[in-house]
Amino acid sequence: MFMEIKKAAKINPLLIWLLTSIYKLYLCTLRKKIVFSDEFETYLKTGRPVLLAFFHQDVNTMLYVSWKHKTMTMVSDSKDGQLVAQVVEALGSVTARGSSRNNPIKALKSFLRIMRKGEHWGSIAVDGPKGPSQKAKSGIVESARLLECPVFSISLAYSGYWTLKKSWDQTRIAKPFSKAIFRIGPGLKTITKDQNPKDPALLESLEKSMSRNHTEALGYL
Repeated sequence: MFMEIKKAAKINPLLIWLLTSIYKLYLCTLRKKIVFSDEFETYLKTGRPVLLAFFHQDVNTMLYVSWKHKTMTMVSDSKDGQLVAQVVEALGSVTARGSSRNNPIKALKSFLRIMRKGEHWGSIAVDGPKGPSQKAKSGIVESARLLECPVFSISLAYSGYWTLKKSWDQTRIAKPFSKAIFRIGPGLKTITKDQNPKDPALLESLEKSMSRNHTEALGYL
């Protein structure tokens, strides 16, 4: 799904300031560690576009990356998405919002234009916005194909967390003062324009890479 690049619809600024402040305080309680794989460190030196794939269940803690590095985060057009978008922008990053029904060609061109500048990392919940949980969709692969770049996996591991059982994605929230590992590792090798982004084998390969990366992240706890 490609999304239109635009500012989030304005929500009460005081509410956004309060939520962002609480979120920053919460993050400060976590013992955080970001681990780059050798492959990712080498790739960063090329200056090419960076695409990060993560699972929607970790979206809450993933916002830390938006705080510490300029990212362009994909969010839905839902009310919850509007709120998340506003907080992301308050953290200093930008959002890509919309749907496949709303000017998809214009949205795709805007997304690619921003990514090619090399100023932002693109981060996409590959199983969002409604699941199934941990089943990758083709949007990030299509983006990688047009940018002719690889996809990297960012996996999170926590020493302690709560799970929102009633949420479709089994949302995980790291407990305050717990350890949180962010590991960026291989996902998919460079996607070429002759490849089919909807190829089940490609999507399965991405899911397996994300699973392996999560296992690597657990090793740092």
